[in-house]
Amino acid sequence: MRVDNAENILIFDNKGKVFNLPVHKIPITDKSGVGTDIRILVKNLTSDIISVFYEPIFKKISKSGVKHYLTVLTKSNSIKKLDIEDFLNVAPSGLMYSKIRSEDEVVGVSLVPHNLDIAICSKKKVLRCKLKDIHLYKRNATGDKAMNTTEPLSGLSVFYPDATDVIVVTKNGKFNRFNIAMLNCLSRARKGVKVIKLDATDEILNVFGVNETDKIRLLTSDGIEEIAVADVKVKSTIAAGTKMVQSKGVIVRADVIR
Repeated sequence: MRVDNAENILIFDNKGKVFNLPVHKIPITDKSGVGTDIRILVKNLTSDIISVFYEPIFKKISKSGVKHYLTVLTKSNSIKKLDIEDFLNVAPSGLMYSKIRSEDEVVGVSLVPHNLDIAICSKKKVLRCKLKDIHLYKRNATGDKAMNTTEPLSGLSVFYPDATDVIVVTKNGKFNRFNIAMLNCLSRARKGVKVIKLDATDEILNVFGVNETDKIRLLTSDGIEEIAVADVKVKSTIAAGTKMVQSKGVIVRADVIR
């Protein structure tokens, strides 16, 4: 992310804590450097990082007049939204943003405008619903049931108004693309729908609302790879998808570059 040296970033871990890290405390290295162990910079960070935001974005959105919520999804099927004003003054020592059971973990944290749809992913299905269906909770609450499933949940994304298609990304590097109208908007806690024909060894990593000019950025164990949406063939919700990833490494994360 592009940042100012005088600003901060907010680091959300998968066990329900968020930390404030001043940009100037991050040592400058060249692009071939290994970087700095973040646990040296943030002493209380002991869990895996799930998401990182530039703090000025929260401040800008808070003053914009368009209501946004921080939306949190866990692996064990709970979802909630939080006021972003709770995150305007996070201390470096950390702040609890969600109550997480020992066997659970956060799998998605997104800033979502109040009037948009979100996609909730399990290993095999996806549920599209309105953010208005997600209840507002305090930071120490666990939230509501997200989807009617017994499978662990794996991803959360936002459908912006300019999205024309849906891209499904699987852990084995398969991509499926279809018209966004084919994924109906349902209510929270309903059963998800199939959006790709999966192999026995594969599962859904995440689903994104996209258009022709977007790219999908993949973080793999070998590095970073980008896939242009325009290069993914349009198919259907019952298609097996297309192998698009060149890397043989494990896919850790997928995001949209808009």
